[in-house]
Amino acid sequence: MTSLDHHHAPAVMVEAASDTDNWRRFIPASLLAAACVGAAWTPAGEDGGPVLCPYRIATGGSYCPGCGATRALGATVRGDLRAAFDLNPWMILILGQFAAIAAFWMAAPGRARAWWGRKAPLVLGANLVVGLVFWVVRMGFGAIPHPF
Repeated sequence: MTSLDHHHAPAVMVEAASDTDNWRRFIPASLLAAACVGAAWTPAGEDGGPVLCPYRIATGGSYCPGCGATRALGATVRGDLRAAFDLNPWMILILGQFAAIAAFWMAAPGRARAWWGRKAPLVLGANLVVGLVFWVVRMGFGAIPHPF
């Protein structure tokens, strides 16, 4: 027996990424890409197509904080940021956040998942407050009709 037989190297636990983890990292970017492709086919005009908003359909025509978001996304995809901002400035903020989170998720899925687990309530709550403020301001400036 040699001295090497008595000194075993400590086992190092390395967690290999499973196939599931490999494709999951692309989910946020895939959702963003699908939304962009779909929005690229939205009408460029103010009200060029059918009403697809569930809130607007359910309330009989009231406008929600997200009013114009699909058209704003479509304008962004077509490179018309001015029109996107006019349609719904909140959408530009949301789209930027989603793109940043998707990039983080692809680059470091474990860290992104841990970060999202800690920060999701804060991010979602802040977006809700900002969305409601945008809604009130847009109604105040006549950008969308009052729901009442």
